[in-house]
Amino acid sequence: MDTFESQLLALTTDEDDDLNQSNDDRTNPYATPRSISEQEALDANKAEGLIPNGRKTSGKTVTDLDARTILEPLSVFRAMTADQISILSAPERLALNKGRANLHNPRSVTNRLNLLRKAGLVESSFADAGRTLYGASRRGRAAALRFDRIEYADQINESGVHGIKTEHLAHLEAVNWVAAQAMSPETYPWQEGLRLPYKELPLRLLRTEHQIAKEWDAIKRGLREQVRRNPDGPRMNFRDWRVKTLTDARARALNGEIQWNQLMRWYPGLWTLANYPEALNQDTNQHHLPDLVIDLEDFRKSDKRLSIAIEVELNAKQLRAYEKQFAMWRNELSYVDKFKGATTFAKLIYFTNSPTVVKALKTVASDLIEMKYLEIYPLTGRDGVTPLSLSNRT
Repeated sequence: MDTFESQLLALTTDEDDDLNQSNDDRTNPYATPRSISEQEALDANKAEGLIPNGRKTSGKTVTDLDARTILEPLSVFRAMTADQISILSAPERLALNKGRANLHNPRSVTNRLNLLRKAGLVESSFADAGRTLYGASRRGRAAALRFDRIEYADQINESGVHGIKTEHLAHLEAVNWVAAQAMSPETYPWQEGLRLPYKELPLRLLRTEHQIAKEWDAIKRGLREQVRRNPDGPRMNFRDWRVKTLTDARARALNGEIQWNQLMRWYPGLWTLANYPEALNQDTNQHHLPDLVIDLEDFRKSDKRLSIAIEVELNAKQLRAYEKQFAMWRNELSYVDKFKGATTFAKLIYFTNSPTVVKALKTVASDLIEMKYLEIYPLTGRDGVTPLSLSNRT
């Protein structure tokens, strides 16, 4: 009989103590006391790869944990650091430090990333001193898709970790810190008042700028094709398309032709903002793509908006640039009665560590802040407190 089975049989005959430990645990004075059922659950999780089993494994064996916390996020967010990946899961869901999650150690995550890299599933790129960016290879993205959690093909970013422009590196890293915090079992300060449906947001509820831009590009190509086919006909730009589509989509939902929670599935181009009829003669931007979106459309039951837009700002723009941008955000977030359209976003969250950016936002969007449509938070890393230190050299 297997050693563990014989120990388990002996334990089951002792009815006076339901916290008997295995012989291995008795030899370790620091072992966590567990009941038989708790030990069985722990062993099952180890066997499935959901928590570490203390043994080094081959990178060629892709576990569910590998897919959920490494390959799938890397396939969608293009490039992440080991620190970012380390906050996506916890070895054991123990209530430590006043309920804070017991997150993975970045060093153990790095070891697993290197195993997957040797297996050809992960690629790496040196970002700056002491920091490496990881991305899914073509094989890694294919492996991620086999687990059937990436619901939309346009979520995949096939660009990979290589070739990221130097001027985009810090911004990409900052946005991905926010995305990692949204998916983490840890609760970060900016999440506390949002009443999100899950403590750990699944990947399917996060839309990247890359994903939103794909649909925007497709619509632009379609509008150009209409002009090519009928050069003398009426011309429609993206702003006109969005105004018309908002009106049509809302009418279909009100008439029961489509469900409210399917509206954005039918018209994903609406994730991109545009200005509105009252602003046609004003000097405003024609469109704007959010950096990240928390997509809560599955929970939408009426024209009440639920989804949350996220912007990450590292350096300040001129005030006029913010005025142009917030001409769209103000309509999207608060002018629902003025513009009879099915607007998309319920809230905008700005992340920045720049006092100049905060001052600019308070200058041009004080009304949105007062109405709680706009919230501003600092960019932080793993602990949710320390200001984020970003890559500055490639």
